[in-house]
Amino acid sequence: MRRPLVAMTRMPLTRHLYVQETVLRMLFSIQDRMDWDKNVSAINVVKKFENGTEIRYELFAWPKPLWSRDNVARLRTVKTPTEHGTGDIVVLCESVKDPRIPGSADSVRCWGRTVVTIQSLPGGVTALTLTPSLIRPKL
Repeated sequence: MRRPLVAMTRMPLTRHLYVQETVLRMLFSIQDRMDWDKNVSAINVVKKFENGTEIRYELFAWPKPLWSRDNVARLRTVKTPTEHGTGDIVVLCESVKDPRIPGSADSVRCWGRTVVTIQSLPGGVTALTLTPSLIRPKL
């Protein structure tokens, strides 16, 4: 029996000017992401839900010799208060199938599932933890 592989990367941001909402915006706001990530060609919201979850179509133009990539992703954001500040933010970003967005011959469809945790620590420090799943989900 194969055991699931999970990789965990912890990247503490030790500057006080990075608050949780700023980190969240830089990673997941469409305009901010397109400003700093030059490989992003387009990000379009396909559907928004009342609880803040959204389905997005993302298109990435990667440099040669890599193929361009596209992704249909569901983003779920949960905010929880803590005693250290404005609260922790957890974002689940996972690939999904959506019949409105078929695959393209010009790009390779991405897949993945990542949990992004943005934590408020004592002293105004913000910690960012990315936990990607290396198991291909059944879509």
